[in-house]
Formats: sequence, C-alpha cells, structure tokens
Amino acid sequence: MKKYILTLALSTVYFLAFSQNDGDMIRYSMLNYGGTSRSLGMANSFGALGADMSATLTNPAGLGLYRKGEISFSLGFHNRFAKDDYINQTKDDSHFKMAFSNAGMLWHFDNENYSKWKGWTFAMAYNQTNNFSANNFASGFNSNNSILHSFCESLGTYNDSINITDATHTFAAYTASSSYNGSNAANLSTDYPFDVDLAWQTYLVDSVNSSSGQTYYFNAVPFGGVQQTKRTTTRGGQGEFDISLANNFDNKLFIGMTLGFASVNFTQKTNWREYDSQDTIPGFYSLDYNTELNTTGSAINFKFGVIYKPIDAMRIGIAFHTPNSYLLTDNYSSTINAKLESTTGALIENDYASPISIPFQYRIMTPFKFIGSIAGLTSKAGAINIDYEYNDYSKGSVYTNDANYNSYFNETREAIKLKYQATQTIRIGSEAIFYNWRIRMGASFSTSPFKTAFQLNNKYDLSKKTITTGFGYKGERYFFDMALSYSIYGSIERPYVLESGKEGIIKSSYSDTRILFTLGKKF
Repeated sequence: MKKYILTLALSTVYFLAFSQNDGDMIRYSMLNYGGTSRSLGMANSFGALGADMSATLTNPAGLGLYRKGEISFSLGFHNRFAKDDYINQTKDDSHFKMAFSNAGMLWHFDNENYSKWKGWTFAMAYNQTNNFSANNFASGFNSNNSILHSFCESLGTYNDSINITDATHTFAAYTASSSYNGSNAANLSTDYPFDVDLAWQTYLVDSVNSSSGQTYYFNAVPFGGVQQTKRTTTRGGQGEFDISLANNFDNKLFIGMTLGFASVNFTQKTNWREYDSQDTIPGFYSLDYNTELNTTGSAINFKFGVIYKPIDAMRIGIAFHTPNSYLLTDNYSSTINAKLESTTGALIENDYASPISIPFQYRIMTPFKFIGSIAGLTSKAGAINIDYEYNDYSKGSVYTNDANYNSYFNETREAIKLKYQATQTIRIGSEAIFYNWRIRMGASFSTSPFKTAFQLNNKYDLSKKTITTGFGYKGERYFFDMALSYSIYGSIERPYVLESGKEGIIKSSYSDTRILFTLGKKF
C-alpha cells in the first residue's frame, strides 16, 4: 500500500510514461488554446470582447458581435526548451516545429424582419488546443539503487538480513511474495509483460531457492552505483473542430453555442539507460529499457456563452464548457537490451521484447469548465479584457466498460480525487488602436493542478506563466496579425518508485516560445 501511495504522489506531472491512469486525465484536460494571432497577442483573453474566430473555443457568444462574414487562417512556429535536473546534474534539450493553430470561416445573416434579434452568425473552425511535442534528456549518477530494485519490489520484500553470494558476486535479496514463490515465476509474463518479465528474461532479475523452498529474487545492480539517463521524445497534439451558432439581441445581449468535435494524437518514446560508468559492479555492463506509447481518440463537447453590454464601453461575459468524454485507444510496447559480463570479462548481450500490445480502449472524462470575463473598450482607443477560468481537475475521471478492469480504474479515480485540485487562471489582454494598426499585449497565470502534498511541499513551482505581445493591420476587407508568446512551467517525476523513497527526482523546467501569423478576409 505504501508503494501504491508513493506511485500516486510522485508520478509525472505532464508527461507520464504509462497510460490509462490519472496522468492521462490531466494531460488531455489542460488545454493550451491555439486560436488566432489577435487572440494570442492578448494572452487568449477574449471572453467578453468577441468578434474573433477564437470565440468558438472560449465564449461562442462573441460570434454574435460580427456584422460581416469572415475567413481566416493561422500558422506559425513553436519552440519548446526543456531543462531536466536529476541527481545534481542538469541537461538541456529542445524541439522546434511549424505549428498550425487555426482555420475557420463564418457567415453573418442580418435579420430583415426589424425585430430586436438583429442577426445570426454561423461558424465552422478548427483550432489546435494542445501541442505535446517535446524532447527531454535527464542524466545523473545513482549511488543507491537501480530501476531493477523497483522490479524486484514488485515480486517480493527486501530482506536486509539476507545476501546471495556466488563465486564472484554478492546480491541483495528480496523474499518472494506467495504469488511469485517457487514455480510461480512463470506468472511474470502474464502479470508484468512490459517491464519485470523483460528484466527476468534477460537475466537482469533472477531467483534462487533456499533449502526450505523459499524463493529469493535479486538483480544485477544490487547496491546501485550506475549512471542513469532518460531520453523522452513526445509528439502529437489535441485539436477541435467547432460548429457554432450565435445571435444578437438588440445589440445588448449576445448568445452563442458551440458543438465541438475534439481529437487526440499522442506518441511518447522513452529510453531508460543504466551503465556501470565507474566499472565497479561485477557482472553488469548496461541495460536499455525502451517504451513506446501511442494514443488516439476523440470526444464531443458543448459550449454555451453569453455576453451582455450594459453600456457601450463595457461588456460582461460568461461561458460554460461541458466535460469531454474521450474514447481513447492505446498501443503500448517495450523492450530491454541487457549487457552482462561473464567471469572472463566477455560481454553477454540479451534482448527481449514485450508481446504485441492489443489495442486497449478506455474513456477519459475531463472536468467542467467555467469562464467569466469583463471588458472595457472604445472604438478609437482600444480595449482591455480580463478572463477568469475555473477548472476542478479532481472532478475528472478515467473508466472503462470492461468489467475485468473495474478495480484498477477505481484506484485511478481515487488517485484523481487524492492528487488534484481546482485551478484558477487569470488572463489579461489589451489592444491599442492607431488608425488601421493594432498593438497588443497580454499575460496569464494558472495555479498548479496538484494539491500541496503532491508538489513535494511546494519545493517546485508547478504553475504556468505566460506573457504575449503582437500587432495587426485591419483594412476594409483584409486583415493581418502577428503574435509572440512566451510561457514557463514545470513538472516533476520519479522515473520509478521504491519503498525506501531513495530514488531520484527528475525536475523539468519548460519554456515555450510561439510565433503566430494570421491572414484573413471579410466578406
């Protein structure tokens, strides 16, 4: 039970190596809006302003402020810089890519019946809502343990009064649990096909039997002393195709709704490497543990928003987003390459791959979202908007209709309630008008989704901060916008978990730089 709680508490914040757990819920719930350059230049603070294609993502009532049709397209560049600290060593890596952000088209229809309902706006738009692309590299010398100790703890309990010695080596022993005592080691291929069984098949984990028939497990790195590295390559993203409808009542009240079709494409490859950099471990040279996870899926959501204009210089907006119920499919595989040394010093190399993963389907329920906004504006000077966004991640869920996995997902749902909390996000954006030109600035701040106890006593800052700027030109029929955004945030991860708590922590600091261009036409 202690190890289970540790696993819940110290898994990766943003990029988890294993799937179908609470990390999936948080990954697919924490959206990073794409939208237009105009919106990004104001830190996506547009909830009460409206008249921008990005309103389909946040407050669809903003579409009701249009008086003409519009088509626009947004494309740019994204660079994610990662700094990973692990056991007093720091490594850097980065990833640069072209980023498609938004494309949409809307039509405005005036009401010719002279009623107070002034006209309808219908829009279709695609928006990127997350970019997962990142390269991470962590490295450090671990003098205490190995990932193999975690594998052994899955099989039994460490017994510091027992050491196993052969002609040249001494091994720390783990007393096997009843499930893996005697001939039951064959259960490994069923119970741990993607990790422990691979180490068993490559002789990184082995067993001996006592005269009484008790099984003891041991590993090839009995007392630590290895250089450990982890390389992670993450690709993919989330997107949403929105169909929106909005109306304008007497130029005072604007109402809108969006039907969203969300999609997920996530790929993560990891290489965990340990090697005897100081040549002090008899019989062991190196191990490479490789994993690959591919996740695809889709969901449907609904957004409803209202903007009220009490006076011409003020707008007040509220929006509600229903949860996304993602139907996800996972494909997972892993391999181990082990290089052991014989008594003569010759290398013995063994490779073993997990069985072909059968695609597994499950569901992620993201939390309900609320956005409140207020804006002040004049037609000549410009505008300022403030958004407040509320998400309670403890209300998310992971589940499946397969009765064979009900107990596992019950534990995952409990982990979500235990680890996560509500987050508050404040976004402030401003736009100044100089004839046909627009100058924009913005900033946003999001609190950590993790409860204090799971942030290692606030030792690490897991909030997210963003500053933005941009400019644009608005002609009679055409417009052009450019935006620059810079975000910083962090994550923590224990690459494996031990009962002793002496495994290392990978602290990752990220900085994202985005440059976005939007070209549009009114008709």
